[in-house]
Amino acid sequence: MPYDYDPHQTPPPQRSMPRDEQAELALISSMLFDSEALAIGAERVKSTDLYRLDYRVIFTALAELHNAKLPC
Repeated sequence: MPYDYDPHQTPPPQRSMPRDEQAELALISSMLFDSEALAIGAERVKSTDLYRLDYRVIFTALAELHNAKLPC
């Protein structure tokens, strides 16, 4: 076993997920300009995958428009 596990020991603190704000912006931008990217993004990404709140709000609006079959 690579490490000793003690179930009575306090668990390590939760690690935060890695984030890349430029990647998030690229996702939002591509969804705005390409309907295929919008469809893929709406299917594969969840708003909680995004770190920045403003990107989550924009993503959610785009995904809702896509799911409602409304033009963006």
